[in-house]
Amino acid sequence: MSRTSKAVFALLLTLLLAGARAEDTLISPDKITGNTVNYKTATVEEGTYEKKVSANAAAYYPSRVNVRYEGAKARFVEYRVRRGSEVKKGDVLAVFTVETDEVAIAERKLQIRRAKEAREERLSQLEAALASLRASLRDAQSADDAELLSLRVTRAELELEKYDFQSARELASREKALSELMATYENQQILSPIDGVVDDIQYLRDNEAVYNGAWLMTIYDPTEVLFSVKDEQGQTRLGMRVTVSVGPNNSRVTGVGRVVASFNAVPDHPVGKLVLVRVTEYDEDEVKSLKALTRPTAEYVPVHLENVLVVKRAALTLYGGRYYVYKLAEDGMVSKRYVNYAGGTAQTGAWLLGGALPGETLIAD
Repeated sequence: MSRTSKAVFALLLTLLLAGARAEDTLISPDKITGNTVNYKTATVEEGTYEKKVSANAAAYYPSRVNVRYEGAKARFVEYRVRRGSEVKKGDVLAVFTVETDEVAIAERKLQIRRAKEAREERLSQLEAALASLRASLRDAQSADDAELLSLRVTRAELELEKYDFQSARELASREKALSELMATYENQQILSPIDGVVDDIQYLRDNEAVYNGAWLMTIYDPTEVLFSVKDEQGQTRLGMRVTVSVGPNNSRVTGVGRVVASFNAVPDHPVGKLVLVRVTEYDEDEVKSLKALTRPTAEYVPVHLENVLVVKRAALTLYGGRYYVYKLAEDGMVSKRYVNYAGGTAQTGAWLLGGALPGETLIAD
């Protein structure tokens, strides 16, 4: 066999062997499927959009009384209560040792004594003058003299009566001031003015000097309670419905109330960022089971819209300051469309103003 014939024979043998191997690896026609892509999708719906806000709250007691020391200079002895103590009206809150000001007392007594002496001397002078006029009236020689002396007697009587009244009132005032001063030295205990709970309390060292008007503590009435909530974005309004929850994690108690005071109640004159909520709907038995109003939280809905376009927030993409979506048609075609996005989160869903229609399917990757 020639060299050419051998080459042709080898090529034919290679092709036959390759065909045999291909028959073993070919896929059966009935097992061939089309090339498809599985997407996560979201449907545009016409429904309700709500924005909920959760915030920490704090118990606020509007009925509060500041307890102050009233009296002469004193020295602190002890407190009979501490922060959180429940007290009844008349309970002893604090004890002081009062330092008596002997100089002030002596000055007041001296003023009273001199006022009495001056009053008695002046009354004697006025009474003597009146007696002299009355004697002259009895000895009057003519009707004209008698009439003139009678007028003088009347005036002297009025002057005596006026001085007697005014000097007696001034003397009584001085004696009252002395009595009040003496009473301050007897004020060694501070009593609770109301039933309530001690809140803030002033720290005092043993034997520390305390002066008239010094603030000691605050007592609040626990039967009247509001809840303060910090509204950073100014989304609350008077009368807004608010849900308040209190208590430990395993036994939270929930009530419903309304905003009764707000920093933005007066337009263009906001002061602070706190609002006050009064809870009016709650289970009394559940509240009584709580030892304290611990860990209060508030939840409210500043935005509630009905019959608007909503879709999953994951269906929107932001690029270059604009939002767009990918629409998936029934035939599997995908198209990119820009939408007017009004707001929303993964929890609330996205609120759309345009760019999509109810029932359309969007790709939500």
